[in-house]
Amino acid sequence: MWAEHLVPREMQGKTPVFVLATAELRRLPREEASRVLGDVEAVVKDHNFMFSKSWIRVLSGREEAYYGWVALNYKMGSFYSYLDSPTLGLVDLGGSSLQVVVEIDGAGDDVHMMRLKLSSTEPRILAYSLPAFGLNDAFDRTVSHAQEQSKCGKN
Repeated sequence: MWAEHLVPREMQGKTPVFVLATAELRRLPREEASRVLGDVEAVVKDHNFMFSKSWIRVLSGREEAYYGWVALNYKMGSFYSYLDSPTLGLVDLGGSSLQVVVEIDGAGDDVHMMRLKLSSTEPRILAYSLPAFGLNDAFDRTVSHAQEQSKCGKN
């Protein structure tokens, strides 16, 4: 496991490992996804890191969007200067899904709205996850469409 080279041996037993799968596993039948997650768990068990079976799972599309937004804004320092400037929005084009996340002003009851608690601030974000709009799926649809057009003699 590559993390063994980054985390000092004496800290490995105190370092948690989370494996959070995204859209590609969401689209698999439940039995196949469970088998993949079981294989991942077996690999993680063979190492000295902390883990719980519940830390190895498939994220919902909404969770995937949320974690992407948090990671982007954390990395860019947006949370440190929150009062001085707004957070960044996110468009994440994955292989099997597309996530779009943006902070909003004011209240709302939209099913896609999430309220967060980050230190002393409570941003509200809209988080959309669009299955089947990832790059691989879009490419597959484009190829299928081109093949259909070709059969019809259209260019």
